[in-house]
Amino acid sequence: MSRARVPYPWESPTWEALRRALAHPGNRYRYGLLLPPGELPPQEREGLRVFPLPEGGWLVLSREVRVGNLELQDLAQRPLRVGPFLLTWGGMKRDKTRRARFLVSPAWVREKQKELERLVGSFRWPHDRKRVWVLVLAEARRLVGRVNALTREIREASKVGFLPPSTANRWDKAVRRALRKALTGLGLTRGEISELTGSVVRLKQRRGE
Repeated sequence: MSRARVPYPWESPTWEALRRALAHPGNRYRYGLLLPPGELPPQEREGLRVFPLPEGGWLVLSREVRVGNLELQDLAQRPLRVGPFLLTWGGMKRDKTRRARFLVSPAWVREKQKELERLVGSFRWPHDRKRVWVLVLAEARRLVGRVNALTREIREASKVGFLPPSTANRWDKAVRRALRKALTGLGLTRGEISELTGSVVRLKQRRGE
């Protein structure tokens, strides 16, 4: 029996506090460090913030590379992975301001893509498709539902951190490719395929939606 998925604490107060700290265009928290559970973090002061992480431990952000006897890493050179998120430094395509950024980690989305590929690759259709056609359609809908659940996880993360449009596009293409592979050769009618693909959740909305 597979374990039930434990919901990630997207609504943790840490994420809201971190988002507020980095939302201002003038933030200068260029340096960061993860401290393991049990290690005492430094005291907060001007230019230094400390955040308790849902996974345990602490995130330290500073405008200076050294905090006491701690040497923090330059987020411009080595972005910091924090759970499903990524802390980095620099400008972006539409906002050239060089500052700390709080993103949905592209590496985390790639991990979700591998999970998607495993899900589709392990999916098995009923042997006698002609005799149990209703079951085939039910299984197809179940597969789409499980894929949608993965997409919704990424969507939840994008409510907290910024999801780069290129990452959203890659995910949507991966979903279409995986489902097309799974549905190919089943003999579904055009209407049935349209119904199934019409219920697929997308990260990047089309114009007019």
